[in-house]
Amino acid sequence: MDSDPLVIVESFKVIRVEPVGEGKANAYVEYNVIAESKGNGHIVKIRKPQDVVKYQLAWTWNDARWLVVDPLIPRISREALIRHYEEYLDFVGPDWIKDPQLTDVQRKSYADRLKTLETLRSL
Repeated sequence: MDSDPLVIVESFKVIRVEPVGEGKANAYVEYNVIAESKGNGHIVKIRKPQDVVKYQLAWTWNDARWLVVDPLIPRISREALIRHYEEYLDFVGPDWIKDPQLTDVQRKSYADRLKTLETLRSL
C-alpha cells in the first residue's frame, strides 16, 4: 500500500446511479477528500470537500453483482489507513526495531510507517 497511489477520504456518499443500457450503469459518488499519495508513501494534505467521481458499472450475470469497469485511483478512508498502520506496527511490536540483525532498509521502512501513521492522525 505504501507504493500505490491513493486518495484519502473522510467520508463519501452515493449521489445517484443511472442505468445506461443492458447491464450497464453510471454511479456518481461524492467524496470528502483530505489527502493523497502519488505512490511514494508521501502523503500530501489537500481539501476537496465535494469531489464527485463517476464510475462505469457492469452487471456480471454469473456472479450476480455490479463491478466497476474503469477503476480509478483507490479512495480509502483515513480511519481504515490508520488501522492498517497500527495493525502492522502492533504485529512487529516495539522491540522489533531494536533487533541488531535488522537491515538499514528494514529500519527505514519501520520509521517511514511510523511517520505515515503520525501524518494520518494529524489530518
